[in-house]
Amino acid sequence: MQHGAEITCVFGLGSRVFVGDAQGFLRCYDALREGAAAAAANGSADAREARLAPAPQWETRAAQEAILSLCAVPDSRASHERATAAENLPLLVAAGVASGEVVLFRNETEVRRLQLESAVLQLSARRGGEAQFVAADLLGSLYGVNQYEILWKRRLDASEAPKDPREMGAFFYPPAAQPLVKAMASVKVLDVEKTLASYTLLSTGQRHLAVTHEGNVCACLRTRAPITTIASFSPELSGRTPAEEDVVLVAGEEGIIYHLTTSQDSASKFQFVLEVWTEVAFPIARILPVDTSSKTSDALQWACLGINGQVALFSGKECVREWSVASSSFQKAETNHFPVDMALITAKDNKDTRLQHVLAIAYPDTLRFFPLTTSPTDSL
Repeated sequence: MQHGAEITCVFGLGSRVFVGDAQGFLRCYDALREGAAAAAANGSADAREARLAPAPQWETRAAQEAILSLCAVPDSRASHERATAAENLPLLVAAGVASGEVVLFRNETEVRRLQLESAVLQLSARRGGEAQFVAADLLGSLYGVNQYEILWKRRLDASEAPKDPREMGAFFYPPAAQPLVKAMASVKVLDVEKTLASYTLLSTGQRHLAVTHEGNVCACLRTRAPITTIASFSPELSGRTPAEEDVVLVAGEEGIIYHLTTSQDSASKFQFVLEVWTEVAFPIARILPVDTSSKTSDALQWACLGINGQVALFSGKECVREWSVASSSFQKAETNHFPVDMALITAKDNKDTRLQHVLAIAYPDTLRFFPLTTSPTDSL
């Protein structure tokens, strides 16, 4: 798949991947056939190489300016009678534009435009509450939005970072007068009353992770390097019960992956805690969950993308496979660029309904699909 305009972001949900570009075009690709092709692929390494995507399922121009962020959620208004599989469920898609607009689509049909103060850098699906999405703009403001309106707004302030002078050199990297959200995700974890509560985690390019609720900062947690990606693994992804809290992993420039937990000490003081989970030998750009809900699996399955094109597959804390797309024959022959974004797409095989996993990696000039096997722990 070749693009006339530079690809800026991708987002995957179910068997679909959404692509935004610098000219404001939004495209949707159905990866179901790609998943089936990945499951059937065998033979030499070249035969198993990244596969071109089919033509877009649909495309539209969301704006005249660049799309900077994308997010999608199942459409709550859709009747379950209209779709028999998760791959076919209507979706509500949000596109964040450089002009400050959040453009909402019900599949390819535009349903709303919401104007924020400045360029929309990050979008995250809201877990619980009236807001369906949380947006972060260039001026450091957070917004809770749904398909009808902006529900709340909160301006982040650099002064909300830890105040201890002994820690300032460790937290600020480098000093910033205005927070700029680099990574964001909505999570559900146990609160002080031991009930599931929704929080939004965000990184502003400093050596700390902020825990927020509707824009209000609840905690700032120290990290060794700026956080570049935040991943929330819902219980359904790994076959756990919905009553359990998310598994939350965050990672950054030094290749260290942290696990976010909550705890109460002997004095009954509630606090958020970051524990080192595992690490890799490269700076991390993105962590994505692998959906294993169709099988019994005690270990968390996830994928990790490095800023220079490294890919690592994990089962729990163990790295089971690592390779570099930058060294592939495709990379050498067809593009001189490094990846700008990635999405992990889950599709069902038409013959035996097994889940297949396809990694969509976006380069500035093209989007490629790299097939994984039916289990992320299988050799490729």
